[in-house]
Amino acid sequence: MLDKKYNKYKIGLLAVMILLTLTLSIFMTYYFSPEATSERVLANSLKTLDKGNKALDYSFEKSYFYFSHALQEWEKILAHYPETRTAKKIMSEELIFNSLNLKNLTNKVSELKFKSEAEKDPLRLAQLIAEKFEDIYQAQLTVSINRIIERYIELEDLGEAVELTNELRNILDRYENYLKVAEKAAFLNHEEILNYSVDKAIKELTILMDPKKREYDNGTINTIAFLPTITKLGFGDRVLEYLIASENQIDDFYLTSSMLETIISNLKNIKDLDNIYEHLHFFESAYVKAEALYNLSLRYRQLGDNNKSSELLTEAIKYALNINENVNFLKRHLLAMIAYEYAKLGNYEDAVAIGKHLISDEDKDILYHQIVRGFIHGGFLDLALESSSLIKSPIEQDSALSNIIEKLAERKLFTDAFKMVDLIKDEHLIDGAFGKIASQYLISGDLESAWETINKVKTVFPKTNLMIKLANSHLIEGEQERAVTILFKALEVAKNEKDATAKPLLKIDIAVELSQVGRLKDALEIIQNLDEDRFKLLGRNKIAQNFANQNNPEKALEIIKDMWHGDLKDEVLELVASKYAKDGEIEKAITLANKVKNTSLRYRAYKSIALAYGGLPEEEKAFLWVNKIYDGWMRSAVLSNLANLYAEREEYYSSMKAIQKLDFAWNSTDIFHATESLIKMSRFLHDRKQELDEQTKMVAYEMIKRLFP
Repeated sequence: MLDKKYNKYKIGLLAVMILLTLTLSIFMTYYFSPEATSERVLANSLKTLDKGNKALDYSFEKSYFYFSHALQEWEKILAHYPETRTAKKIMSEELIFNSLNLKNLTNKVSELKFKSEAEKDPLRLAQLIAEKFEDIYQAQLTVSINRIIERYIELEDLGEAVELTNELRNILDRYENYLKVAEKAAFLNHEEILNYSVDKAIKELTILMDPKKREYDNGTINTIAFLPTITKLGFGDRVLEYLIASENQIDDFYLTSSMLETIISNLKNIKDLDNIYEHLHFFESAYVKAEALYNLSLRYRQLGDNNKSSELLTEAIKYALNINENVNFLKRHLLAMIAYEYAKLGNYEDAVAIGKHLISDEDKDILYHQIVRGFIHGGFLDLALESSSLIKSPIEQDSALSNIIEKLAERKLFTDAFKMVDLIKDEHLIDGAFGKIASQYLISGDLESAWETINKVKTVFPKTNLMIKLANSHLIEGEQERAVTILFKALEVAKNEKDATAKPLLKIDIAVELSQVGRLKDALEIIQNLDEDRFKLLGRNKIAQNFANQNNPEKALEIIKDMWHGDLKDEVLELVASKYAKDGEIEKAITLANKVKNTSLRYRAYKSIALAYGGLPEEEKAFLWVNKIYDGWMRSAVLSNLANLYAEREEYYSSMKAIQKLDFAWNSTDIFHATESLIKMSRFLHDRKQELDEQTKMVAYEMIKRLFP
């Protein structure tokens, strides 16, 4: 009996132990699971963030430490437990808003009493946010960090700017920012930072130019624009040494040549040009040498040394002739540029002589055409005509003659221009030449001669456009009936257009012009007689928009009244609504805006209404209309405009409200608006700190706080 009882207890005890073991096992499994571990880390980080908020009351440095530590914990969760609910929670806007709210910032900055560093605090806050979330929202935050660096440079805190630049991931961003720091350092005579920044910039340049290390293909091209900066800072020798040393590494002689051209074009004295010339023999590429000599020649002439310029052009030809035939197009292009320079100076013999070195007729024609252009540029029209006879291709020759005719017409040498038209054989180029002459007649005000010339044009499309321009000229002169007559004649010409798309478009242009000279009925009849509905709608749209732009909104609305509702009708409604808003007729604007069905266009109308109220003492109504805009980008743009508008009027409370309403969805462009606002607040504090009363100071600080609602 006792044994049975003992066995029952034994079995019960064993069951309890098994249950406890299972419970403990389940507990331990959960406790050390990714979900539980990440939740514990998150809970601790939230406590740390709370400490950071409290620390703002007495120490910005401690607050920064707590924030940094907490955000590092978030980064660990995202890195080690990316699939957990905790990670998703961190990525959500709600957690960011609730946890990273800096409400106590007001208490912190109000105790600073405008000490010298006060204006940098908002920058550090922006920097903290941008740095910690760069992995998640890299592209937009990189823009923000670059703006923060610019602000540090403005504040002349070059140490902070350099440190932040060092941490940037993008090579091109680092390169550009180092140069910006260097420019400021040169202005401040800060030699140590100047040398450091230039040295770092050239190192980044070396990486950018190395095809094996290049981060993206077009990155190197962007660096060319910054080379003059290094040269102007007094480091031209360093750049030249770099180009010589890395010619083969760059593996792009055209890029090397472009960089040299950029440097040469920014040199200000003969001595620096001489220095470049003396170093050219170090380069291996014939193209690099030839184009550098050509660019040096241009620069020597600009600085007044014509003899040296001529010598270098001759030397440039020798190297150009040695350019590898594999890149014949570069050889041909460079020789043509040299010939152009000779022609521009009126040097016929040397210009034409270059053609003897070319083999194909195509290459020669391109060269001779450039010579014609050079003579035209230099004003040697007789030599231009003479050299055009060397061109063998009929089209190239006609094109060259057309260029000469244009120059003759500009000089009002119309008789000579007409004589030269007779030399052109291609019908389209003949029409083009007559068009150039007619345009010059219009400019000079000789409308009758313009009309006679236009009648010589045979091609429908250019002739119709010229007639419309002529009608406009008569309208400007007050000759309305003459303008109407020409427009109807243009309509008859347009009927002969064979292109199915060009024909209705020409008629629409004529109809728009007729509507502006009081012939709206005729204009609408032209539109109604178009073959396709899409062109009928487009025509009404164009006429209505024209009336709206001419401050006749009622007429614009009358024209679209019978149109079926679509985007073309909405375009006019939005345009008229916006004009009403700008003119202060806001109630009319609201009525029309509510009729716009296209969402994007309706929001544009709401934007105009909000800004119109912003210009009045109607702050609440302005924000009421902002709230109707659900497009994030447009909403941010309106709020930014309102903030600036109120700030310009020194209505800081209203400006603060506009900033407060910015939607900081950190994965959108709003991060840029946030950074811009922080930078504006920083500049505001810095520029106005000596003249603000206590109340205005508190408003400014409140504005900073509101950036993180």
